[in-house]
Amino acid sequence: MSRKIFITLVFMLCSVLGVQAQQQWKYVSRENIGFKMPENWRMLNAAKPQGDMTVTIEDPDSKSFVEIKCERYKINLKVRANDVAALRSGQPTFEYMEIDKVKATQFNGFDAQVLNYTNTYLNDVYKGFIYAFVKEGYTYTVESYGEDNPQTQNFLRQIISTVNVNSADKKENIKDQAEEFVPQGWAKEEIDNSAEIAAKEAEIAAAKAAKEAAKAKAKEEKAQQKAQKQAEKEQKDLAKKQAEFDKQQKKLEKQQIQADKARAKAEKRAAKAERKLFEKENKLKELTNRQKAIDKELNKIAKEQLKLNEDYGKAQLKDDQKKMEKIQKQQSKLANKVTSLNKERDGITKKLSVF
Repeated sequence: MSRKIFITLVFMLCSVLGVQAQQQWKYVSRENIGFKMPENWRMLNAAKPQGDMTVTIEDPDSKSFVEIKCERYKINLKVRANDVAALRSGQPTFEYMEIDKVKATQFNGFDAQVLNYTNTYLNDVYKGFIYAFVKEGYTYTVESYGEDNPQTQNFLRQIISTVNVNSADKKENIKDQAEEFVPQGWAKEEIDNSAEIAAKEAEIAAAKAAKEAAKAKAKEEKAQQKAQKQAEKEQKDLAKKQAEFDKQQKKLEKQQIQADKARAKAEKRAAKAERKLFEKENKLKELTNRQKAIDKELNKIAKEQLKLNEDYGKAQLKDDQKKMEKIQKQQSKLANKVTSLNKERDGITKKLSVF
C-alpha cells in the first residue's frame, strides 16, 4: 500500500471516529420495538387503525433517516420490500430513484431480504437500504437513507444494528373467550349480579395491567442498563482507537515534515542545476554568435585588403607616392584589426573546447 493511500484511509477513519466519538445516544422503544438513536435526531411515530405501526427517526441537519414499519400479518418479503420502495419513489425529491433487485441476507439474526436503491437530488447522490423480515407472524421493514459516502452509510448501519424486535403482545378477544367457555343451553338467572361481576373483572384486569406494567418497566430498565453498558464499552473502545489514531497521526506528521524538507532540498538543488544549465547554454550561444560575427568581419576585411592591394598596384604604376602611403596606412590598420580579431577568435575557440 502506498503512503498516499494509507494517509487517505487514516483520514477517513479519523472522520468516522470523530463523528461517532462526539455523538451522544439514547435508547428508545415503541411497543415491541427498541433501538438506539442519536440524541440530536428527532423521532416521529404513527399508528394505523388496524394496529400497524411506523417509527421514523431523522437527522434535522441532513436528509438522513431510519424508518421502521410493522405490519401485523405475514407478507412475502420480496413483495413487501418492493412495496416500501415503490411508496418511497412516489414521494417528493425521489423522482430519480433507481431500485435494485431484492436479495437474501441476514438482519440482526433474522433471515431477511434486502433491497438497495440510489437517489439523485440536486446533483447529490443518496443511498438507501430496505430490510424485510418476519417474526411471530408480523412483517417488519427497516429502511436507512443518507448520502452515498462511507462515513454516512457506516453511521446509519450503526443505528440499524441496534434495532431489537421483542415478542409482540397478543391478547385474545374478550368476546371470543366468552363464546369459548359458555356451554350451550345455559339459562340466565333471575338474580342480577352484573355489578359484582364487573367489579371482579375490573379488579382482575387492574391487577393484570399492574403486573404487565411492572414487568414491562423491569424489562425496559434492563434493556436501558444493557444499552448503557454497551454505550460505555463503545465509548471506551472509541477512546482507545482515538488514542491509537492520535499516535499514528503524530508519526505521519513527523514523516510528512521530513518528506517536505527532503522535497524542498531536492527542488532547491534542481533549481540551481537548471539555472547553471541555462547560464551555460546562454554563454555557449553568446560565444558561438560572437565567433560567427568575427568570421564574418574577417571575410569582409579580406575583401577590403584585396581591393587595397589592387589600388596599391595601380598607384605604383602611376608612381603616385601620396596615394601609396595612404593605402599602406589603411593596410596596416586592417592588419592590426585582423590580428586583434584572430586573437579574440582563438580565445573563444579555447572557451568552447571546455563546454
